Amino acid sequence: MLRSAVQNWTSAHRLAAENRLFAILDAIDIPAIPQLAEQYGFERALSLYVGLHKPEHWPVGPYLFRADAPLLNWLAANLKNHPWGILAVPQASDLTLQGAFAHFRKFILIRVGGEQVYLRFYDPRVLAQYLQRAPADKLAEFFGPWRFLGGAASNPDELNWFWLDRGDTVANKTKES
Repeated sequence: MLRSAVQNWTSAHRLAAENRLFAILDAIDIPAIPQLAEQYGFERALSLYVGLHKPEHWPVGPYLFRADAPLLNWLAANLKNHPWGILAVPQASDLTLQGAFAHFRKFILIRVGGEQVYLRFYDPRVLAQYLQRAPADKLAEFFGPWRFLGGAASNPDELNWFWLDRGDTVANKTKES
């Protein structure tokens, strides 16, 4: 069963400091995100459009980052009131950027009624709707290696966290994971 909770950014900052946090930032309306990804380099940031679209399309797509404190601070300073993207906490601390890329990339284009469509799961508004409506098997597939997925809340000082009920709670598991 899907669970959710709203928390401030404290646990995200702690997880980033422990190198256990990923972020997917939506560059559709934010030209600074591809520039930021370039500064981070391919070992810490990738366009999820790599191999799917030509490089000229990458600036409007989602970017996967290994999140750190400077990235979270940049989000707070520049995109606090914007649906900037989502955060993801892996179940295993050794999940690589490439492993995260391989997982999330499967969900950029999905089949719905025999038609291939974009799933903008990296938009926190879409993520919440998708997770609340997806059948259990799709939820399990989508969560895959992830313990928690989070995104901007209506209050920009908070995050909405989602998880599959496996006995986890955000308060407990973000402290011990």
